[in-house]
Amino acid sequence: MSKRFVVVGAGPAGLAAARVLAISGADVQVLESGSTPGGRTVSITRHGIRINAGATFFTSFYARCLDLSAQLGVDLISPQLHPGHPGDLRRFVTPAGQLVFEPGDLRSLLSFPLVPPLQKARLLATLLSHLPRRRLHIADLESLAALDDGESAEAWGHRVVGVEATDYVLRQTVEPFFYFQAADSSAAIARCLLRHAIRWSLLTPTGGMGSFCDALARGVDVHTGHRVRAVTRNASGYTVEHDHGSEQADGVVLAVPAPALRQIDVPLSDADRADIDTVRYEPCTKLLLGYDRPVRLDPPVLTPLGPGRHPIIGIRALSTAGAPDLIPAGREVATVLTMGWRARELAGQDEDAVAAALTSDAEMLGMNLPTADWRVVVPWDAATVVPTPGSLRRMAALGRRRRTGVVLAGDWTSGISTVESSVRSGEAAARSLLQG
Repeated sequence: MSKRFVVVGAGPAGLAAARVLAISGADVQVLESGSTPGGRTVSITRHGIRINAGATFFTSFYARCLDLSAQLGVDLISPQLHPGHPGDLRRFVTPAGQLVFEPGDLRSLLSFPLVPPLQKARLLATLLSHLPRRRLHIADLESLAALDDGESAEAWGHRVVGVEATDYVLRQTVEPFFYFQAADSSAAIARCLLRHAIRWSLLTPTGGMGSFCDALARGVDVHTGHRVRAVTRNASGYTVEHDHGSEQADGVVLAVPAPALRQIDVPLSDADRADIDTVRYEPCTKLLLGYDRPVRLDPPVLTPLGPGRHPIIGIRALSTAGAPDLIPAGREVATVLTMGWRARELAGQDEDAVAAALTSDAEMLGMNLPTADWRVVVPWDAATVVPTPGSLRRMAALGRRRRTGVVLAGDWTSGISTVESSVRSGEAAARSLLQG
């Protein structure tokens, strides 16, 4: 008789785990509390346009995601705006006004007037010093933990490359992608992203990010609307109790965010519980403004850059700066994306108030957004894990503990939120169960 496993959570980690277990010949059931699979990679369709509500891209160094996409028939396409490729699609709002600048492009960096020459030299030397660190990868927790000495990315940047180089370059490798401040992040993350920035590009599924998890879920028994309450041991294995009853299993993969895991009664050690309690998340709010008419935003992408806190990451016109053919001709969707601290300020406000506040933030940045024909506000209370200084070492220690029967997966177990780390954690958890 084949073994039976239950996976709790149908995000990238849970679905990747379920796929490995199913391929092994096991009987697998996935229980998801939400209404659709995908977690924070979901896509939504509004007014006939499919839009990424959460994660928006893979990178060229997401090797496992790219490999799975090829295996599963998920077609990938390059967006029209790439980091490291300067052009006139994006401008940065700085204390010196709007500037065309691409932090990932060497010629652009060398000509950028707001970073002193000595700091540019120190930054380039730092980049070169990270070239030999071939194992260093954003989804390799052990490689990150080795650099996590308790110093923040901001403090490390000030010390190693200088204040201006930190504000205008280093912070751009962290804050726009993860929504937390560089001052709150371990220096290991910034150092790793500098290593990746030497050569990288973006890719996105042609059917939206949600199509990746849809493909992972093919052939897997996924039950949505099933919130798990408890996992208990019994004579033959485990009982998984949920809103609609219970399931019996030989093993369980817990692939939910840390806040959700804290709400489930599960047989974990005191050390595991203590580590789970330390996991922090950063929120984010995304405003989507839809136009059923031609609208021209100039520039198509406007981003704040420089010292101090910025309420929004920027404004983007998806017809010219998103994936090709995403927006039908004669229409437009503009997005406004917040930093975490701004999302916390807006938490609990109604959609009208949030839309008005973010439209005002855009105006302060220099972008007067036309009145939209429709809009969507997408709040994420737990958008990304915050890799606080020291937390990567803690999560690495958690990952080394041996568990049997009930195993952990999810981006939080990797210390940083990427689709790649989620997928890798899910596959590793499944292999751990199969090996007993």
